[in-house]
Amino acid sequence: MAWQFEQGRRLTPGISRTYCYVSSVIDFRKEMKGETVLWCSLLGIPAVLLVLLLHPRTRKKILTAIFGDDDEKERLIRASQIVYNSLHTCVTVTNKATRIVNEHLNENFREIVLDESKGIKDNCEKVIIAIAKIHEITSGIDKHIRKNINQQSYEKLSLEGISLKEKSMIAKDFSEVTMGIYGSPCSSIIAVLFSKADLTSAVATITSIWEVSPIMSLRVSDLQRSSKEIVMFLFGNNSNTNVSKAVNHMQTVAELLKTISVTYETVVLQAQVYVTLITGDPRKNY
Repeated sequence: MAWQFEQGRRLTPGISRTYCYVSSVIDFRKEMKGETVLWCSLLGIPAVLLVLLLHPRTRKKILTAIFGDDDEKERLIRASQIVYNSLHTCVTVTNKATRIVNEHLNENFREIVLDESKGIKDNCEKVIIAIAKIHEITSGIDKHIRKNINQQSYEKLSLEGISLKEKSMIAKDFSEVTMGIYGSPCSSIIAVLFSKADLTSAVATITSIWEVSPIMSLRVSDLQRSSKEIVMFLFGNNSNTNVSKAVNHMQTVAELLKTISVTYETVVLQAQVYVTLITGDPRKNY
């Protein structure tokens, strides 16, 4: 006996049974929606075959519900790495700024150390305190410079669009007139640059998220762990909802710290260029 199928084709019983099974699975696939397929994970191997036959989007939803979203886990790891790198950059650049100020403004500020066993918040506080000290001394010198230099020269020192060479010449001339009272020949340009950058305002914005973001309580070393471990540290379990929350929190902190570190680094690199131009020593590196 045989079965009759489309367009009058006659198939053997074995082939017909296979055809009927596959056709019914495909029809069933069309009817299945989102969460209604989650039960199939309990059916063993047939369920795996069924998932493979589903539409790619539906299949992804099922696998995500069972195993988690790999894309979100990757985003969490990338954001964690940005936070980690940005913290290191902030500390490194802060120490460069400290060495520049110590040498050219006759200060004796201590450098800071990133402690990976401590929290992100604790290390950010170190950076904020160090920058605040630098801003305080440079702002004070900036006020004195403004009083003791003609307005046109001060504007050239403080405004963008003026060549580095011209600014360097003004700084050297001012140092000669004042007999180096504020420090080295680089003192005026460094004081004006750091004062106008007002890096304390930028870095202090970190404090606005301390009370609302659990990320700040993580240790710096935790940022190098797996996505599962990071989520567990933050929320106690590794549910998909918590993975999404972790991604959102981490990306917020990552964007903020990256912006600050890049801005901060640009200012300090600019100061290094001025030092090179004024001292004539291209090997000077902080």
